[in-house]
Amino acid sequence: MLDRTPSQKEEIEARAKPVTVESKLRRAAAHSWFESAAAKAKAAAIEKKRQEKKKGGPKLPPDKLAALADELEEVQRQLNPLLIKKEELSARILAHWGYTGLEEIESSLGKTRITASMSLCVDPAIIEGQVSEHHWRSVTRRILQPTLLLALALKRDGLMPLIGSAITATNVKVAVVPPSSRTAKKSGKEEDEE
Repeated sequence: MLDRTPSQKEEIEARAKPVTVESKLRRAAAHSWFESAAAKAKAAAIEKKRQEKKKGGPKLPPDKLAALADELEEVQRQLNPLLIKKEELSARILAHWGYTGLEEIESSLGKTRITASMSLCVDPAIIEGQVSEHHWRSVTRRILQPTLLLALALKRDGLMPLIGSAITATNVKVAVVPPSSRTAKKSGKEEDEE
C-alpha cells in the first residue's frame, strides 16, 4: 500500500465512486470467481430489500398469495394487447412527427405531446488538445475500469480477495413479473439483472 498524505487521501476519497461491473463481464469464464465473491454482497442487499418490503403489508397465507398472483396475471393479460396497441399507435404518430416536427396534437380527448429526451455529452477528444495540461487535469477524474481491474486480478496474486471485499450491491430493484408479461415485450433484450 502506498503512503499518502492526508490531503491525498481526502482527494482520492472525494473522487472515488463505485463503478458497475456489467453482467456480461461478470459472466465471462475468466472472471467466474467474481460471482462467488459477490455472493455475500448480493445476499446482504437482498436481505435489506426484504426488510424494507416487509413494511408494505403482512405475510400472506398460501391461498391468498396464489389469489393475488392470479389477479395480477389477469390484469397483465388485459394490459398486454393494450400495450402492443399503444406501441403501434405511437409508432404511427412518430412517423408523422418525422415529417413535420409537430410537438403537440390537439384532439377531442386532450393534447398529446411528442417529447424528446437525451443525454448531452462533451467529447473529451475535442477539448483535450485545446486546453492546458493543468486545466485538463483539473477537469478530469480517474475512473475505475472494471474490465482492466478484473484482468489485473488474474495476473496478480492476492488481488481477487481484495476486490471481493470491495464488492457492494447498489440500486437493488425487486419486481413481480406475471407469466404473460414476459411475452408482451417485443424486444429480445435481456435486462441487466443483479
